[in-house]
Amino acid sequence: MGNHFTQIRRLINLFRTVVLPARISQLILQTILKWQKDNCIDMGAALAYYALFSLFPICLVMLSIAGRLLGSDSNYYLQLIGFAQNILPEQPFRVFQQALTNLNQSSFSAGIIGFGILVLTASRIFDALNQSVKKIWAVAYQPRENAGVKHHAFNFIRNKILAFLLVLSTVMVFLLSMFANLAAKIFLTVLAEFGQSIPWVAFDSLGLIATLQTSISYFVITAVIVTLFKVLPPIRLQWWDIFPGAVLTAAAMVGLQNAVSSGIIRIGENLQAYGVVGNVMVLLLWIYLIFQVFFIGCEFTFVFTYIFGSRSQWEKPFNKTQSN
Repeated sequence: MGNHFTQIRRLINLFRTVVLPARISQLILQTILKWQKDNCIDMGAALAYYALFSLFPICLVMLSIAGRLLGSDSNYYLQLIGFAQNILPEQPFRVFQQALTNLNQSSFSAGIIGFGILVLTASRIFDALNQSVKKIWAVAYQPRENAGVKHHAFNFIRNKILAFLLVLSTVMVFLLSMFANLAAKIFLTVLAEFGQSIPWVAFDSLGLIATLQTSISYFVITAVIVTLFKVLPPIRLQWWDIFPGAVLTAAAMVGLQNAVSSGIIRIGENLQAYGVVGNVMVLLLWIYLIFQVFFIGCEFTFVFTYIFGSRSQWEKPFNKTQSN
């Protein structure tokens, strides 16, 4: 009996002196603690609300700009639906498809004023996201004291321009996804012709399509997250500070999407009894989960920068806040 207690005491001592102080352990632990300290649960709920009302204006802006750049064609609407189907689980996708179909069939002629209102509405989510990321990095960022009116006006205009550019970047991501899917279809067509000319070479076309769609979704999401992690924090970060957190965040989002689509994780089953309202709540819940994954990635990048990254020699701000 005494030997068992001695072994348990040694394991506890080993955990306290070796495992817990290790940098990998501190990276995981401090990420969780800072995610909790920054009230990311509440921030995710607020952002999900903003995102729900900004989602369809963003899609309309994307369709409008894509039509202007590449010509008016209803195929862009189908491409957007296909893009959403690749990144959304079944129930949120149904809500998205129905709402966007109703908007697309309505007589919405934007014009300059209408398009400007759409952009302002769509940029609200990016403005709110910018404020949330600034809160996460607030410990490392000290704003100027006694800043004048010009400084505040400059920051306001800068934030609005940044939100507008992020709206435009979603259009570029959409166009990039369109061209990537087109390249994948061409590749599969060539591969199918190659398989017909050589009958003893067989390949699983459905498996290849699923793999290519997942790969395209992953790389597109990774590019978006890398961009957000680079431009949103109020301090200058190195690219190698960003990539580990962005890659893990994108992998977590794709994994969550696959888990929900395959039924491993079920969201919103109890909300289906509420009809249309329940479907909207399912979409809201899905957006909320995505933002929680994004915030964990932000916190991971913050801690990684101070443990392994470009600020590893600096004073650790999360240790200072905990001691206070």
